[in-house]
Amino acid sequence: MLWILCFLLALAVIHDLRERRIPNYLTVGGAILAVGLAAYRGGPEALAAALLAMLLGALAYLPFFALRLVGAGDVKLFGVVGGFVGLQALLPVWIYTALAGGLLGIGAVALSHSFPQFLGNLKLFLISRTYRVPAAEVPLQSIATQTAVRVPYAAAIAAGVIIWMVSQS
Repeated sequence: MLWILCFLLALAVIHDLRERRIPNYLTVGGAILAVGLAAYRGGPEALAAALLAMLLGALAYLPFFALRLVGAGDVKLFGVVGGFVGLQALLPVWIYTALAGGLLGIGAVALSHSFPQFLGNLKLFLISRTYRVPAAEVPLQSIATQTAVRVPYAAAIAAGVIIWMVSQS
């Protein structure tokens, strides 16, 4: 069953690298496969557990989506991951994914030679969140998405799943 997840993640990474988005047909198809396989292998209880893991997986990324750190496709993709790996593995996979995402982000900033811009954006972000500055008062030119280094987060999700799979063997 995990080989299907790896195939879906590979497709998501390819799309994310090429188009900077994860298509809905991958996330919706992956969700249907995850719950369908769970129901087939374990009946109604496994189906309910897969649905809960999908919901919790997506909810785990909603705060990052609200902060515009990940896209909606990443939220949906991690929900699919939850449906495949289950509740027990969701937290370790999330931690491995966060670590992989952090390393990818650091690498992307280093390769783009935009470290000063990154520090400036980070400073503005932290100030606006710490002092609850209304969005209208944050200078938009400094945090414009055109200057942001984009990381295809599907790669981090795939890496997190792979690290978890290796740790299980």
